[in-house]
Amino acid sequence: MVNSIILCLIYLAICFYGLKLKEVVLALCFAYIGYSISNIILTPFIENPSLLLVICIGVGLLLGLFSTKLYKFTSFMLCFLLTFLICDALIAHEILRYVLGIGLGLVMGYLGIKFLKTFIIILTSVCGSIRFVDELNTLVSLNSNIVLLLIMIALAALGISYQFNTNKDF
Repeated sequence: MVNSIILCLIYLAICFYGLKLKEVVLALCFAYIGYSISNIILTPFIENPSLLLVICIGVGLLLGLFSTKLYKFTSFMLCFLLTFLICDALIAHEILRYVLGIGLGLVMGYLGIKFLKTFIIILTSVCGSIRFVDELNTLVSLNSNIVLLLIMIALAALGISYQFNTNKDF
């Protein structure tokens, strides 16, 4: 329950402050990716769990720090990952979820570079609201999909509006 509350707060922060937190979000996403991939690759080779943990955390931290140096690439990846997460949350069919997630992720990643700040605002607001509602549903078990959808749309609209109004420098 505590984890769900913390995740809800993180998703709200992403929804309303996505553009301002983009470097933090990028670093955390890439740190998690670095940790996960190194854990998958190194688990068969390193038997000591403590050593494996230290190495995986080190790889994750390095990749997280490195992500802030490659701004355009990481912006592409942020748009790609957020789009993929939206597809993952909304599409029930597994193969279709991954195909559309990757395809739309590539398109949104490319467009994200062209219209960087606008896309980051929209994607972080939408993704933050979807993930917030998804996590909120695990906390309170709302059984009405219509209510969940309305909360999601309202929260995304508020997040987009708030971010555009507080980031007028573009």
